[in-house]
Amino acid sequence: MGTECGLRVLVVTLLCVTAVKCACNYKGKVTKAGPCSSNKDPVLELKNFDMEFSDNDCGISLKGCIELKKDVTSMEVKYKAYKDGLPVISGSKVACGFKEGELEVKCPLKKGTKICPGKSAIAIPGGAKSAGMAKGNLKAVVDIIADGKKYCYEGTGTVKDK
Repeated sequence: MGTECGLRVLVVTLLCVTAVKCACNYKGKVTKAGPCSSNKDPVLELKNFDMEFSDNDCGISLKGCIELKKDVTSMEVKYKAYKDGLPVISGSKVACGFKEGELEVKCPLKKGTKICPGKSAIAIPGGAKSAGMAKGNLKAVVDIIADGKKYCYEGTGTVKDK
């Protein structure tokens, strides 16, 4: 359970939802989440990813899991996010030691570790007040730097009216 936050950091980044605010009258769909074509030896595998907005507070609930394909002692996530083809945010986060609520990523992580979301939703600043920013086609390119080696991942999704 302690490493579930790593999943949340990655998926939120992949969906670009750190850049676009969402409202409860919206629905989201992950259309693709996986390694870039140049990533021939991935550090992790994304499985059955999707998301939905909670009706009560516009939080994001994540579905699916990641499984580590290698032992990892350090991990950083660098991301670039786009909405309707326009860049909206970029940045980086150190995943090891990251904590959000009851979830915490503690490294080292062993090969085969599965990280799946908990039942709690990720709060989005502005919630329903930021609805105008939500709709559109989302894309993210994420570089995961694990133990000094770079691994590329891409994700796409949509946010539409319910």
